[in-house]
Amino acid sequence: MQDPALLARSLNRLGNWYANVERPRDARQYHQEALFIFEGLNDRRGMAETLDLLGSACYMSDDLCVGTTYTRRAVKLFQELGNRQGLASALAMLALDGLSGEAEMALRIAHEIGWRSGEAFALIRLGFCLGEQGEYARAFELLQAGLELAQAIEHQQGVTAAHFYLGELYRDLLWFSAAEQHLRQAVTLAQATGTSLWIHIVSARLAALHLLQNQAARAEAVLSATFGDSYAGHEGGTPGQSTGQRQAWCVRAELALATGRPELALRRTGELLASEVSRANPGERSTLHAMLVRSEALAALKRPAEAEAALQAVVEAAREKKAQPLRWRVALALGKLYHAQGRHAEAEEAFASARATVERLAAGVADPAIREHFLLRTADMFPAARQIAPRRAGKREWSGLTEREREVALLIAQGKSNREVAAALVVSERTVTTHVANILAKLGFSSRTQVASWVVEKQLRTTPPPQ
Repeated sequence: MQDPALLARSLNRLGNWYANVERPRDARQYHQEALFIFEGLNDRRGMAETLDLLGSACYMSDDLCVGTTYTRRAVKLFQELGNRQGLASALAMLALDGLSGEAEMALRIAHEIGWRSGEAFALIRLGFCLGEQGEYARAFELLQAGLELAQAIEHQQGVTAAHFYLGELYRDLLWFSAAEQHLRQAVTLAQATGTSLWIHIVSARLAALHLLQNQAARAEAVLSATFGDSYAGHEGGTPGQSTGQRQAWCVRAELALATGRPELALRRTGELLASEVSRANPGERSTLHAMLVRSEALAALKRPAEAEAALQAVVEAAREKKAQPLRWRVALALGKLYHAQGRHAEAEEAFASARATVERLAAGVADPAIREHFLLRTADMFPAARQIAPRRAGKREWSGLTEREREVALLIAQGKSNREVAAALVVSERTVTTHVANILAKLGFSSRTQVASWVVEKQLRTTPPPQ
């Protein structure tokens, strides 16, 4: 018919189909072709819709950096066009890359225009985003509200997503029975709608939950039933393109480790980490999961230096993503690695950091039963405390901060600038800048205001604890 605009829209529909059958690379090719046509026509509406689809296809393959770039371009065009529904949808998508502020805006817009399915997804994605950052109280509230709204309007995909993210939240808090209940409900709903993308994502995480409970046989059964024998305890297969397939590949590596085959776990994580997506997105979930499993495999193979390097890389990524739930797990793993090498001082410092993060996360859990359960379960994961020197005990009490760092924190809480702190302590301003960076890193904070609140909460005084 020689209708380029219609051709471009047809390409987008075909691309979206490929994305939903877990072939995101093919999807991106069709969307790119559609974008080229729309750009040639200067069709800004078509460009906005295509960029939104491109961002979604990238997120489906865990290519977060490129996905966010496309989605931000879509946001800009939707704003210029006055398309508030498209704008809300694109902004909510950015929550998948940890951008909670954009998701908050999406929720407000969807509510204002009365777009109930959009509001449900904004609630769910914002809840997921905050849960990943350890803001559990609000995450539970948002996910429950999203679930109820999706159920009220009979939006099955939204209900599936809400159950999945609630399952992940309970898993993070080590409440395994509730986690399994929500994940199984999500699998059932995904199977009822035939959505392979969701079936694979949720099944992979369900298998991971079983491994967390040392139930290797159940994990293998889930992987075999969902992905076939090649994804369970066997040698063949490839990591795949989609986020669900990549998650399953990580769990497959973890399963090999759990069944006494660290060499196979090392090879499988290496295959996933060698992918272009992992190299471009060091902070995405599958990559971080693979790096954690890889560090355990390296430790099992008596290669501690490489295991430590892998864990330190996860530490940096978790800090950048503000992923507090991940930080305590990595600190715990580092502590165990140091302990096995006889590096007891470093081990105790890592354990202290992990415990401090656990306590901060627990303080943000509204339900007292879940909070106490989380604290009890995490306490069982730490080795028995060794007798430590008074100076080290003081550092542990203050989340790993040295005496000088505590002095700096106290002055920050008094509203002093780096220059004023330097003058008060008779040190250089560069030294104070280094101390502030260390304080933020150890406490897992991103602002001086958070440090000030911590000082008040801990009732830090000018006189530090006995050294």
